[in-house]
Amino acid sequence: MEIIPILAFIILVSTIGTFIFATAAYILYKIRESRGKIVHNQPNQVFQAEFVTPEPMGTTAPNQPEYQTSFRQTTGTASENPKPKNATNASPKEPRFMRYTAEGYVPVSKNENGQNK
Repeated sequence: MEIIPILAFIILVSTIGTFIFATAAYILYKIRESRGKIVHNQPNQVFQAEFVTPEPMGTTAPNQPEYQTSFRQTTGTASENPKPKNATNASPKEPRFMRYTAEGYVPVSKNENGQNK
């Protein structure tokens, strides 16, 4: 007994079965769609609600704080203005730019012309 005719028969039967199943599903879908939806008419319902209108512009609520609307600009020299806490006069301890070499990251050095190597 050869196996190829048996496998061919199994494939043929499964293909025919798939077409039959698809046709039956389409027919059942059309039957269900043709029935339509049943809409039940409900009597008009009345909801109790409160109509609230916004307050006119320019008025404030009783518990709302007043906000400052005008600001004063101060002028002065740098010596009068305090420095931020994190500001320092010292140069940074780590160089800003580093070059990656076989030894790892090294600081960038400058040549005689003042350009980076």
